[in-house]
Amino acid sequence: MDETIGPPRPVAEVQLPLELWDAILSYFSRDARSLSSFSLACRNHRVMAMPYLFSKLAVGCRSHVRHAEDFFSFLTLSPPVASHIVDLTLNNISKRPQPVLNPDTTVWPRGVPIDLLAQILHSLPSLQKLTLRCDLLAKDHSLPRTSRLSSADILQATEKLSLAELTLDSYMIEESACIFSPVIRILSLFSSIDHLIVRSLPEALPCTCLPDTTKVLVDNRIWQTDQQFDDVFGLPGHCPPALSIRSIDFGTGSRITSRRALTKILTRCALSSAQPPASCSLSLWCGNVVMPEVCSELVEAYGPRLADCNLYLETAICGWSFANAPLPPSPARQHRLDLSSCTSLTSLSLTGVWNLRSATTVAKGGPNATFAILDVLSTVPPSIIQHLSIALTIYSFLAAPTTLTLREVVRPLIDWRSFRLILQEKFAALQSLKFKWTIPVEAEFGDEVTKWMRRTVDEELKEWVKAGLLQSEIATR
Repeated sequence: MDETIGPPRPVAEVQLPLELWDAILSYFSRDARSLSSFSLACRNHRVMAMPYLFSKLAVGCRSHVRHAEDFFSFLTLSPPVASHIVDLTLNNISKRPQPVLNPDTTVWPRGVPIDLLAQILHSLPSLQKLTLRCDLLAKDHSLPRTSRLSSADILQATEKLSLAELTLDSYMIEESACIFSPVIRILSLFSSIDHLIVRSLPEALPCTCLPDTTKVLVDNRIWQTDQQFDDVFGLPGHCPPALSIRSIDFGTGSRITSRRALTKILTRCALSSAQPPASCSLSLWCGNVVMPEVCSELVEAYGPRLADCNLYLETAICGWSFANAPLPPSPARQHRLDLSSCTSLTSLSLTGVWNLRSATTVAKGGPNATFAILDVLSTVPPSIIQHLSIALTIYSFLAAPTTLTLREVVRPLIDWRSFRLILQEKFAALQSLKFKWTIPVEAEFGDEVTKWMRRTVDEELKEWVKAGLLQSEIATR
């Protein structure tokens, strides 16, 4: 009898190290379909796949397919899933196809109530990263039956929540004519945020609780005064929380009223924090309609704790000498960015866009493309900056640039002499100097302009070229 024929022999179970399983499943972290198939193989695979399936989740909260309340009910009924969510994004609309609806009769679900947001966060013990890309509702909602806590209890419970990253990208806060109170309620959910990213904020009245008093009319627009914004914080429900924020990235996309409101809230958070973080960083955008004072107030609040600062001045440098603001400055602050209080600053980055046509003047001795940048650099405490980065884009609108026009028109737009003096007086501790210079021209003149720009930088900043500190980047696009 052939001994090879018979019943199949049992195969010993292969026990892989956890590190190997982690490497395998991490490879499929962006492939939800494969992870789902793996989790259905057996119970052990399901347990192993759960953290990878639900660690990063994006939820549509304002569609006829699902709503934020449905998501909260799911979390309440599935604590194991909730415990694995580390990165959560709340969107308005789900990425899945939506049913065809009659726009004349369809009533879209309302935004996410702030107290419901608090309940959702209270259900996620491992949450580290939160992105709010959905419309919010200032009015409290009726609590679902699954919740045993009141809105006040939920808000109190989530006050101690710490986040590694919070992104605010909301366009609307419904049933609120006040931008202060809803934002303060959202920030009150946290005790500390390592990195705050602001992309878009709702545009609303500064606060209907205030009397309609001192305002400034500029260009047929009504602007609330700086004092009026400050008076808001004495009203009930307008007191900023004791919140610790180490890093703030305040980008474009927020209108001036909302931007001023949030800046003042964050300023007071920085000044009143019980345990202020060290080695903080700020990345602030100051465009043509955003006065420098909006940024400088926050810079002053962080002061000696600020280690890294990125200022995107953009087209604001074109009118810098004329204060670049429709409002009169507050008594203690002029319309400029003052870094004199930043005694621990080790890294500074400045970005500006100079438009020759919209510049205030190009007369000899008048403001030039580097006027604003040099004005900011002159306020830096001496011998503390180790890394300096300057990016300057100049739109000269020269139809056919030649060496003569570049030398006579473009070169004087940069005050090279003052630039060198400030570097020598204020930046003796420099370890690296990055200078990015961009002059957009037609492609046919690109090579010639590039050679001239590189030769000019090497001549004007030869001291730092010889020291091996200068890293220049030239662009004509």
